[in-house]
Amino acid sequence: MHIATISRPNLSYACMHFSGYMACPNCPIFDALHHCLCFLFHHSHLPIMYPANIVKQSHPNLQTFWSKGHAEYLSPDLGDKLVNFTDADHACCLRTRRSVSIYFILYNNVIISWGCKKQPVTVIHSTGSEITALYKGASKTLLLRNFLTSIGFPIATSTPIYEDNQGTIKLIRTHRLTDTVRHYAVKISWLNEQFLLQHLHASYTKTTKQLADCSTKPVNGSQLFTSISFAIGQRYYPLPDHPHYILLELHKYAYLRRQLNISDKLEKQTIQSSATSEH
Repeated sequence: MHIATISRPNLSYACMHFSGYMACPNCPIFDALHHCLCFLFHHSHLPIMYPANIVKQSHPNLQTFWSKGHAEYLSPDLGDKLVNFTDADHACCLRTRRSVSIYFILYNNVIISWGCKKQPVTVIHSTGSEITALYKGASKTLLLRNFLTSIGFPIATSTPIYEDNQGTIKLIRTHRLTDTVRHYAVKISWLNEQFLLQHLHASYTKTTKQLADCSTKPVNGSQLFTSISFAIGQRYYPLPDHPHYILLELHKYAYLRRQLNISDKLEKQTIQSSATSEH
């Protein structure tokens, strides 16, 4: 549980599945656990790096389409505010057909809280799973807002919660209860109340830009590396020639070595191509 909730956001999905077999483990689960431990052995160091200064937003995050009447979230440049990415994978469990909820909460452009959990009941439609995930993420966001206020960092603006389901966003904003979602009336009413109080507001983002999408289902290594490296603030790591690089033991960070090796290969290829063109 320490790995899943405190130190390793890239293993939250795997640990969530392992926790479902604690009462009755079997051979396939032990094989998967052994594979996960091998991954931890070779990738033992995954530091979360927070910037020393306040990150300012460099350009707008929205692209407006006036003819279509909507705007799309484009850039992951989030500035220094509190931001929530919430997602759900509908009926992903093949054994129980229950959905998975996931939320990533970022502050000053780096993750500070995350959670991945299987929903307690099976839902018929994807909107129900998204509402449950949004309620869980919004509750954690309000808790962090109150905590930041108590230590002297109040948040005056509304906190955005990025969601890739437009139907769920419309239900929260309009507070319209249909026969399909009437059994979620309490959660929708609570989310709408937070929207009216300007504590939270749901914003649409594409699935390709959804940061939490990497932990709702098994994804390839490239997608997981891209999302997690952005969330943990890898772009704020010191350079190899900096003294803090050795103090933080970043030479043990396998993902960083992989990126540096790719950069070295690209630089060598560029030098070789330029030399060939000169000849």
